[in-house]
Amino acid sequence: MVRPLVLGLDGQYYQSFGKNANCTLEVCSIETTIYKYNPSKPVNTALTVIFGLIMIGHIYLGVRWKTWGYMVSMILGCLLEIAGYACRIVLHKNPFKFLPFVVQTVALTIAPIFYTAGIYVTLSVSITHFAPDLTRVKPVVWVWIFLPADIICLILQAAGGAISVTGSSDNSSEVGNKISQAGLSLQLIVLVGFMAAFGDFFVRFFRAGRLPQLEWRLKAFVAGITASVVFILARCAFRVYELKEGYSGAAITHEVPFIIMEGVFMIFGAISLFIGHPGLAIKPGESAREIGQFAGKASGSDTEDSAFQRSKA
Repeated sequence: MVRPLVLGLDGQYYQSFGKNANCTLEVCSIETTIYKYNPSKPVNTALTVIFGLIMIGHIYLGVRWKTWGYMVSMILGCLLEIAGYACRIVLHKNPFKFLPFVVQTVALTIAPIFYTAGIYVTLSVSITHFAPDLTRVKPVVWVWIFLPADIICLILQAAGGAISVTGSSDNSSEVGNKISQAGLSLQLIVLVGFMAAFGDFFVRFFRAGRLPQLEWRLKAFVAGITASVVFILARCAFRVYELKEGYSGAAITHEVPFIIMEGVFMIFGAISLFIGHPGLAIKPGESAREIGQFAGKASGSDTEDSAFQRSKA
């Protein structure tokens, strides 16, 4: 992205953006920055601390329930959020700094992808755990579909974000924005597809009457996953709208909508995954065969029904 030299408050010309930016708030107006505002230090500090606490919570639950892969996904997502908002704290002191701007742009853009990676794997594990016979395709197929799509979203968003802010011309910046938009749009499509698959399975599961004794845990688990996906969907829609206008548009110059849609919504999304944690509804190491106790309730066979009653006892 190329920006012309700007006239400083001292009458000299300065570079306001890029690797060679030499503007500071002492000599350049805040209006000459990309955002046209100074990122709030208290707000971004609070977001950094909150995501740190959320990460600690996910580490605790991951160790408690031994959900290592899920825990790693949550940690990576939270670390990227922390890095992004920490960089915005640095930008508060000097909003012309280039490296913090690049890092926060890429980190905050791709952070939710790691949350969704954990969510997608959870769908496959849930189906295998509760009722693999009720799914329309093999549980592992969902992983083959959603995880590669998630990786593509990650590549597109990371590459697009980097190109848009490090490109040597306005054309490259526009190309980068388009790539990021494509990644975010694909993420929206994949999330909608996930919700369709997730909803289809659990609607069939509940209708089949295969509820375990701790029914509230399963309902809370489904509600938590659903809430998290809705928050991530809303956030992605906002970022697509924001990038549509590019770095010269009006949307990027307002911090409050950004903090709400990118910050607060992702806090709610990450906290919802405490409730939607696979450890809440799925016992580590328990296989689908052990969950066969629920099959009798749906099949009506004497043998399976008696097995179901024995399991309750």
